[in-house]
Amino acid sequence: MTQRIGTVGGALPDPESWTQGAVAGVRHEDGSFSEAPAAFVFLLSGERLAWVEPSYADPYGASSRALHYAGNVRAVENGICIEASSDAGWSVSCYPNDSEDGISKGVVDALAWFFDVYLKGEGRTWAEERERVLAMIMADEA
Repeated sequence: MTQRIGTVGGALPDPESWTQGAVAGVRHEDGSFSEAPAAFVFLLSGERLAWVEPSYADPYGASSRALHYAGNVRAVENGICIEASSDAGWSVSCYPNDSEDGISKGVVDALAWFFDVYLKGEGRTWAEERERVLAMIMADEA
């Protein structure tokens, strides 16, 4: 079981239970919105959130950064969603991938690849991979 890193106030959902990944909806500083797949969401010390896109596992390399951070974490939508913001003016809402309704095909396909191809090919469970990725994040933060 993952050790919870730090404490955050309020009734935050536990992203460790989001075993089918998550969706990260990003509201950019210009007001535009984009959606990204999240293989993992972590609550970190200092009321920070980190989410990792499945592209970190792409054998050909990711075209953009796969690890993202935001602060000022809070629960929204009756504790189903975690929201955070950045000093740069953008915000993110992370929620469990428990339905394909309203989620873009690109997000659905990326999460399907992660679970059906990458994890199975590596012979690891989602929980094992989450622990492995968390250890890398924590080593990077040390």
